[in-house]
Amino acid sequence: MDGDDVAKGMDELRSLRQWFLGELSKLRKPGTSGIDEIAAIPLIEVWHKLLDWATTADLATEEVEWVVNAAKNAEVQYNSYKRNVGDAKSLALVGLRGHLDVFPSLFDELIKRGAFAPEIDALRNDISLAGEEALRSLSIVAYVTQRMENLDEAVLSASNSAHQAGEALALAEKAATKTATGALENSFKSTASNSATTAWVFRLGTIVTLAVTVVFGLVYAAGSTAESVDNWHEVVYRVAILSALAAIAAYLGRQASNYHRIATWAHAIEIQLKAFRGFINEIEDEEARQAMFVLFAKRVLEAPPDGKGSNDEVTNLIQPLVDQASKFRPTT
Repeated sequence: MDGDDVAKGMDELRSLRQWFLGELSKLRKPGTSGIDEIAAIPLIEVWHKLLDWATTADLATEEVEWVVNAAKNAEVQYNSYKRNVGDAKSLALVGLRGHLDVFPSLFDELIKRGAFAPEIDALRNDISLAGEEALRSLSIVAYVTQRMENLDEAVLSASNSAHQAGEALALAEKAATKTATGALENSFKSTASNSATTAWVFRLGTIVTLAVTVVFGLVYAAGSTAESVDNWHEVVYRVAILSALAAIAAYLGRQASNYHRIATWAHAIEIQLKAFRGFINEIEDEEARQAMFVLFAKRVLEAPPDGKGSNDEVTNLIQPLVDQASKFRPTT
């Protein structure tokens, strides 16, 4: 029965040795070890070395059981070390080191039984060095963890600041858009007012020129005699003057019409600029909204009317937007 217990204990010992060897292979794999893994390597390495030694040492059944229990507890601590962060991780690493204390008393018993002392002393030294290296690494882990927490806080703070900056930018863009729209409205309002005034001046000039033409015509008609009618030089002179006055009147009338059309166009855009934002806000589809902005901007910023279009073509800017918006209306 005692032999069966020893065999069973040795099987568990070999199984644990293989487990620590597997973990050590993972830790030593290039490119996979961070500061947390590096801190655990010395202890995992010495655990594997001691378990490998224990499988060939002349241990009693009770001593094998001690080593197996300590190795199982070390396995639990290492798994906890991998799962946790902060203080819990540090405590798990300390526990992984603490379970190595089963070996010094075991070494003393073996030396009493005649074990090779230099080999035992080398193992003691390995345990001591692994513990010291682990403690140094533990301080680095604690430092890095603290810095990472500070960095996370800084990132969170930066993220909040960025969010606030984004909101401020959106408000600034909205204010800028409103300001720009207001400036554009004022510009078209000024254009409409100046063009209307100019159209009135040209219209007045047309009326005055036509009146002068009529007066000259009446004067020429009243002063005509048989001699003057026969004098073709005088007739040509009078016709030339009347024709020139008529041409001036026609030019002034055409300019009055052009400026009146520009005034009407600018006034219509001023009104539609005021109404456009309220109109566009009712469209929920973002793609449709952008299409409306592009279309309206194109029509607002294009050249003034050249006098060839009708008043409806000049002033009706919203209707094409309505037609465009109807294309984005979902079908029922």
